[in-house]
Amino acid sequence: MGEPSFQLPQVCIRLLNDKLFEKKKIACKEIEILTKDLNSRNQANHIKELIEYFHKNFIENSSPNSKIGGLLAIASVAVALDQDSKFYLQEICRSIFLCTNDYQRDVRYRALESLYNVAKCARSNILVFLSEIFDIVVRSGEDSDQSIREASLLMDKLMKDIVIECTDFDIVNFIGLIRERIYALSPNTRKLILSWIDFLDSLPEIDLLVYIEDILDGLLKIACDSNLDIQRTAETILSELFEKLKMNPKCFDSKPLVKILLIHIQTDDHLVKNISLKWLDQFVRTIDERDILPNTAHILSVILTCFSSDNQMGNDNLDDCAEIEDFRHKNMILAKSINENLMNLITKKPTRIETDIITDDKVVQEKISKSPTQEKDEDDLKISKILIVLLNHLEMGETISSPSKIAILEWIHKIYINLNNIAKIKIDPPIENKLNEILLHTLKDQCDDVVQLDLKVFTEINIDRRRRQEDYRYKDVIESLLQFFAKKLDQLRERMPFIIINLCRTIDSKIVYLTMSRNLLRYDIQFICFMVYTMNTILLTSNHLHALRNELRKDSSCEKESDISSHLEQNLFDIMYTAWCYSSVSVISLCFLTKRYRLASKLILLFGDIDITLDLLIEIDKLIQMLESPIFTCHLYGLLMVLPQSETFHLLRKRLQCISNLNVWEYDEEKDDRIINLISNVVFLIQKIPTRSS
Repeated sequence: MGEPSFQLPQVCIRLLNDKLFEKKKIACKEIEILTKDLNSRNQANHIKELIEYFHKNFIENSSPNSKIGGLLAIASVAVALDQDSKFYLQEICRSIFLCTNDYQRDVRYRALESLYNVAKCARSNILVFLSEIFDIVVRSGEDSDQSIREASLLMDKLMKDIVIECTDFDIVNFIGLIRERIYALSPNTRKLILSWIDFLDSLPEIDLLVYIEDILDGLLKIACDSNLDIQRTAETILSELFEKLKMNPKCFDSKPLVKILLIHIQTDDHLVKNISLKWLDQFVRTIDERDILPNTAHILSVILTCFSSDNQMGNDNLDDCAEIEDFRHKNMILAKSINENLMNLITKKPTRIETDIITDDKVVQEKISKSPTQEKDEDDLKISKILIVLLNHLEMGETISSPSKIAILEWIHKIYINLNNIAKIKIDPPIENKLNEILLHTLKDQCDDVVQLDLKVFTEINIDRRRRQEDYRYKDVIESLLQFFAKKLDQLRERMPFIIINLCRTIDSKIVYLTMSRNLLRYDIQFICFMVYTMNTILLTSNHLHALRNELRKDSSCEKESDISSHLEQNLFDIMYTAWCYSSVSVISLCFLTKRYRLASKLILLFGDIDITLDLLIEIDKLIQMLESPIFTCHLYGLLMVLPQSETFHLLRKRLQCISNLNVWEYDEEKDDRIINLISNVVFLIQKIPTRSS
């Protein structure tokens, strides 16, 4: 467009192109007078022609001086129009926006100044360009020139003032604007976004929690910012929103928020992890369980990694060690709280299915539309998903912490023992098989607490499954353990005593020793020897087996098993003796323990017929250390004849010299047939013992 259809004074054109700002101002006053006259005569077309003229001849001019003149002229038109400027904002703002990104510093500054003046006149009408103005403020805030940065702050403040006085501010549209820009990495953009979120949150007529889904993810990302001021501002805003959340937890849809929080709990930033855990903990405590329970498996898969304060986290710095350790501890407490509340929800849910009074029409309709069988299948599916997550984590072994393993085992125990008794949950056989396999492998863990709980869970689950078969409910459990011990003997050699002692805490020690003694005979001799020696040492030294020792000291011929071996006419000693014969020293100590001294003497005499190996000498040495009572004197003389003239030989001889001479080998030959038959097999069994080269 060329010249307007009305006469524009040439002096105005000349003054607008003048380098002096004061002369430009004189031209602007003339333009204001002209615009007011045109507006008073309702000549809208002429006003548009005037704005277009300034745009073509000044704004699009390559001369910075002309651009500045055009900006001032267009701003003067807006000032003259005042409230009526809303009818021409499209034409006015187009020219100003174009100059805000100019390469000349003065042009950019005057563009911001002109935009500020236009906004003051248009007020709430300028909000239709809020998105463009927002970007301009961000860009100007990063300008290298201080005056432009200050001008952008003034522009931002004016826009907020306009929002306050606006009665029909489109918050939905603006939240969309925030959502689009909240992931920007620019520090200035983040600062501006945070300032606007904080500003909106301060307005009483706006409930920002309604739109929390749109901004939570971005806020948590901003909280990871390396700029400390930005990080603290984001933390403050999230804290304020969290306080509002606690007062009104049901004003939004929590499902998408839970997914967002779970993503950020996995971050390396300790602050963001803490904030996310805090929010999730509040959700689990307060929101409808129907929104939480379907996500239980996903939640568990995330929080189980937070159960140790030793987790590695990002931003580690020697100066911040105390703060980081504090966050780690807090995160662990929050994770445990979430876990406990989830477990309570899962446990209580089956008991509430029939007793809850449902008032929500939607829930009523869902209940009507689903048959009991469908609901049961859904519950089974959810429990199966939870179990799969738990087992996958437990299978990770040493890569997860001991507190995490303990939490997993507690969940498994809760599901099988508590839930199964209440809701009759059915688990797929493949999952059950995997469960047993993983529980057995967890026995190799180095943490005593983990092994204790793992053994308890394994035994109780498997015994509970066979509770209707009282006679055999322990057999398969102990047999499974023996099979695993045999396969992993090298890895379990040091942990075996601890495992067996704790097994005797879970199951009656008498049942454990009886069942193992029977089943051991199926395995190779090396494994039998090790197990018998281990079990014998535990039998002689462990406080937990005091009752079993007393049982063995009784008259075995009168003792019949009532629960396990009622169908076998063998007493406790007979069953153990058969297995104990695979370890020469163990069988002797068993005879000592059960006061069968004559039998022990005969067995010692048979030592002369077997090869004396290093293993045998070591066992004899250990046995001698345990035998301090004079009651064993006659048997110690027999051991003295077997030993070479080593330090142990001289030690034993000196001890025996302190005791009066006894006719140690004189004893009554009267024995029942059962004992004589057992003795006759000792040499044959001992000769099968594998030797170890010394």
